[in-house]
Parts: sequence; structure tokens; C-alpha cells
Amino acid sequence: MDSPLLFAGAAGDGYLIRVYRGRSRLQGLPSFTPRLHAFVALVPMTGDARGRVLLADFLPKHPTKIETALALFRGGDVDASVRLRSFPEHVMKSSLLDLGFAGVSSQTLTSIEEFNEQRKTRLSLLGYNCYSYEEELLRFLDIESEY
Repeated sequence: MDSPLLFAGAAGDGYLIRVYRGRSRLQGLPSFTPRLHAFVALVPMTGDARGRVLLADFLPKHPTKIETALALFRGGDVDASVRLRSFPEHVMKSSLLDLGFAGVSSQTLTSIEEFNEQRKTRLSLLGYNCYSYEEELLRFLDIESEY
């Protein structure tokens, strides 16, 4: 995980996060390309982080390098990490994101960051990728997958 703790986790009863499945274009590609990249949007409903959105995804460390694309398309794997980004909640209305409500979780943001620290560090198109990470995170959040 590349980022430091973004939010103070508000542990305790009553802590709730709205969870969304998201799709966006692959990093480095024009905005008219298909939205193939999977991510999870977390919107705290209580605590210090209320009014913010945390976008969590898994991607190559160097997603725009041609060497990364070639390695992946040849069936190989590349160095990767979980990326956590904090934005104002209005980013949820962006036309660049395709979002679908997945559920509500009572996990704290601190526990989510601890979960992310244990994730794999290699990505491959046919193995562990952004969709795999999304499914693992949704299971951790106790959200039923629709796929």
C-alpha cells in the first residue's frame, strides 16, 4: 500500500460506510475507451471522514509504461499495489466513473487499511488483478457480490 493512513478509523458501534462497485477507464488511456478498471468507493456515513470518498483499487506500479502492457499481454505479471485516494464526496457524480451501490459495511477505515496491507503485490490479467482485489475487499466488508 503506497499511501499513509488517510482517515482516522472511528472504531466502535454505529460506524457505517456506504460501499460502491466502480468502473473507470484504464489509467493512461483516452476518456472514450471502455471502463475496464475495477475499484471500490467507500463513503463514510459517520465519523471524521464524513463527506469524503475513499477510492480503493489495485493496479500496476507503472500502469502507463509500455513494458507493463507488454508483460501483461504476454501473460506475465508485474509489480502492483493497492492505491487509496481521498476525494470530496462530490467526485461520486463524475462522468468518468461508473458506480453501482453494493451495500453498507460496519468495518472501520483503519481495518480496511490493515486489510490492504496484506494484499498481493503482483498483478496479471489472468490471475490476481483489479477484479480479484475488488471481490476480496467486498467479502472483507461483508458485502454480497452480484457477480
